[in-house]
Amino acid sequence: MKYQWSLEEIQKHKRYYKSLLKNSETEKRAKLKEYISYFEEMESIIKTGYQCPISINHPKYKDREKRLPQNTYNDFKCVHPRVQKIMIEATKSLARIEDTYNNIELPTINLTEEELVEMALEFASWVPDKNYIREVEKYIQKEKHLLQFALPLDKEEMGLTYFFYYPKYRPYFLINRLNTIEDFATLNHELAHGVFYSSDTSINNSNHYYLTELEGSFFDFLSYEYLKGKEESSIITELEYGRTVGRINNLSDFYLTDSAVTLYDKRGKIMIEPIQKRIMQDELTMYLDESVLMNSLQENPQDDARYAFSYLTSLDLEKIYEYDKEYAFYLLKRIRKNKTENIFANLKENGITFMNDGYENLKTKVKSFDNN
Repeated sequence: MKYQWSLEEIQKHKRYYKSLLKNSETEKRAKLKEYISYFEEMESIIKTGYQCPISINHPKYKDREKRLPQNTYNDFKCVHPRVQKIMIEATKSLARIEDTYNNIELPTINLTEEELVEMALEFASWVPDKNYIREVEKYIQKEKHLLQFALPLDKEEMGLTYFFYYPKYRPYFLINRLNTIEDFATLNHELAHGVFYSSDTSINNSNHYYLTELEGSFFDFLSYEYLKGKEESSIITELEYGRTVGRINNLSDFYLTDSAVTLYDKRGKIMIEPIQKRIMQDELTMYLDESVLMNSLQENPQDDARYAFSYLTSLDLEKIYEYDKEYAFYLLKRIRKNKTENIFANLKENGITFMNDGYENLKTKVKSFDNN
């Protein structure tokens, strides 16, 4: 018996959502249609064994030159103003810092699904919270059909968790196998989402949204800590570097989108020269050409903000973890269970200081890869 979603259960669940759609109010219909599209995507994964990248169908643009998609512009405007400011400040804090790290290729490992799950359960027992393993065990049993392994056609999408809250909370986990030790970290990352999202029914209408990648980021860190002594140090460094670069890319994309939106609002069009000038003035070691700008403007700035803001928060927790593991995990739970709109008060109450200390932990992390 493989770890696999049940096609019958997913189709049954989809029919339930379609019945909700028939009798739903107008403002809820778009969200229900989105959930139904997730079920259809999951059906395709079961049938083919692959996760296909999501295609963008002829987006509408704000400008005549077709550089700034309408959706990117709208999503940027929806990002909390203080979060916008933090994203730009964090990017600018990396002025004059160059990337001198030399990548290595992660070795191939041939773990079976059962072996990978067993590793994840051992890790869950190791986590500095005795209750965590019991939470994970609720979702990882084969007979519940909540876990699916697949092959990615887009290798940037290592894992995904589909959340459904009706008629009861049910997370479906997708793990894209790369056949490296990253698979282990991906499984831990997604299972952490399953545990922490169990009460996040209103995340799409709340500033709490910007913290919904916090457990994923922190559990990436915990996975690497667990692997110390089990894997070569160069492999741990490569894993940590990949994680960090992903979040720096989120910051860079947001910075470029901010630049483009500002230009459009002021001049009605987007030119690459003023953005290049801004990069030089901010002393950022960021390469920019037409294709880089266009690619950045295709990204969702709300997602960029969510991943980067969560990562900055995680870095502060990781610093606390160095001297008190249990307390860091305790703070993680306190932050994620606090669903108030004022996320900044939430972070301050729980010892998170990145927005007031010049992003010291971010700068230290990026500099740690020098000459490796």
